[in-house]
Amino acid sequence: MITDIALVFGGLLLLLFGGEALVRGAVAVARRLGLSELVIGLTLVGAMTSAPELMVSVSAALEGAPDMALGNVVGSNIANLLLVVAAGALVRPLVVSRPLLLHDGVINFVAAALLAGLAVHADIGRWQGIALLVCLLWYLWRTYVREKSTRRQSVHEKEARDLEQPALPLVPALLATIGGVAALVIGAAILVKGGTGLARAFGVSEAVIGLSLLAVGTSLPELVTSVVAAWRGHTQVALGNAIGSCIFNSLGIVGVAAMLTPLPVAPELAGRDVWVMVAVSAVVPLGMAFASRVGRGMALVFLLGYGGYMAVIFSS
Repeated sequence: MITDIALVFGGLLLLLFGGEALVRGAVAVARRLGLSELVIGLTLVGAMTSAPELMVSVSAALEGAPDMALGNVVGSNIANLLLVVAAGALVRPLVVSRPLLLHDGVINFVAAALLAGLAVHADIGRWQGIALLVCLLWYLWRTYVREKSTRRQSVHEKEARDLEQPALPLVPALLATIGGVAALVIGAAILVKGGTGLARAFGVSEAVIGLSLLAVGTSLPELVTSVVAAWRGHTQVALGNAIGSCIFNSLGIVGVAAMLTPLPVAPELAGRDVWVMVAVSAVVPLGMAFASRVGRGMALVFLLGYGGYMAVIFSS
């Protein structure tokens, strides 16, 4: 068991540092190629902060642990909306943008409901995976056209600007990108191995490990991004990062994993956890809309809700 714990912590560290290197290296390369801040924020930053979830879910699916793969996505979405948003709000109250909620918030709810519908009806196969990826491409294109037509700087542009740093030469940027990918691949593999070992040692299901330990670990890039954004006063970026990552998770990560290998759905996931994800995807934005901000009081409510959910999945 000590070996499994060491593998888990080692895998999490590699995921955290690999994700950071990948985001910064890829963004530097994109700037060198002349891509706009909107394109960088909408595609690279959103996708790269979800890279740990992608690597872990794909690795788990290919290693024959589909419950862990899907549990990681569902758990990460719940953690993003409760834990990540709360962490940002504890640093600085988050001002809510109604256009963000009406656009990304609604799309995230629809994506969560779509994933839940696929999970309860059958295994998620390759054609369903392709459909999810098509939905993700539609969302990216719709968001790009929508934000390109407005004169105000978008949340995605601000998110890209939060990664401003001294200009990296092209070669170091490419090396950081390649090194980040390598760290993510290795980190995901050993994290899945350690996670499955812990599941057997403690007598819990692989889905529970995916929903809890792996979900929190792979959400660390989103957590860091939201806390930094809140600290710098970019509170809408903190919210947009959390909600946008959920959309990438539901559509992109499950889509890629299902294309590689069909994902059987554990009864506990289909009967409880995907519906918790759907409920959180509805209740959290509604709470934000009515309050028009996420203060420390609401953040504590989110944290209590997340703690209660963790207690339920482990006690059951």
